[in-house]
Amino acid sequence: YGVRIHVVEPQFTSEMAQMEKDFRDRYAGEIESMKRIFRQLQLKSYGDKRDFQGQELNYDDYMQSELESRVTGIKGNGRYFRSDTYNEQRPAWAVLADITPSTEQYNILEQIRAGLFINAEALGVTDWPIGLFGFSKDFLYVINDFPEKYDSTGSNKIMALKRKDRGGTYLGPPLRTVGSLLRRQREHPKGITIITDGEDQNFDDAKAAMRAVYDQKTYPFLVVIGREFEKYAKSLTEDLGSDHYTVIDRDKVHELPNEMFRLFKTFGIAR
Repeated sequence: YGVRIHVVEPQFTSEMAQMEKDFRDRYAGEIESMKRIFRQLQLKSYGDKRDFQGQELNYDDYMQSELESRVTGIKGNGRYFRSDTYNEQRPAWAVLADITPSTEQYNILEQIRAGLFINAEALGVTDWPIGLFGFSKDFLYVINDFPEKYDSTGSNKIMALKRKDRGGTYLGPPLRTVGSLLRRQREHPKGITIITDGEDQNFDDAKAAMRAVYDQKTYPFLVVIGREFEKYAKSLTEDLGSDHYTVIDRDKVHELPNEMFRLFKTFGIAR
């Protein structure tokens, strides 16, 4: 897709450690709120199913069948065995954050980093594959790839994420790239939270990318920081439906948990 990949390196310095501590203290309520949400949403990776042949007898099902057979006079199906099965209803999620030069204004990069951090900390309590990325012009910055477990290194990389001077907001190529990475995951549903501060410089391509990702059975959720961009957000997601975006005031990033939960409920991800 014409995107150059750059892996963000951790910076274990006292400055980064202090920045992370400040973030944890400042957004402790928001982080814990989203953690509770994701603990509730987390689906078991494995479940039990009935089978009529196997090695491990499910005694509860067997005794219940025998009891019903004696009461009703209808012969049961026989012994029930237990078999572990992989539950495909296990989400894979990505967060794609705008780190273009425009985010320097009004301290927006700080808000975007906070949104990325809150989402990552919440997703980190699950066993879901998560990917964390930043984008600027034709660069995709990898903070946490899907095979990696989010941990203290991932949170450090978020703190180390800096505004990039390379060009403007071109969402299409990095969004397609992250979508292609998500398609490799066997989990379902799949989703991408996109956090940005304003309008794309190639609106038609960004809109086409949103539609392409959606058509590949991935949910794109657009989070725009700045109330003046609501019309833009609505236009960018109009092909997908009215609930694929949310707008947050610049000084109200604490609203992100409730807005994300609303979006998840809309699409049945929150059960």
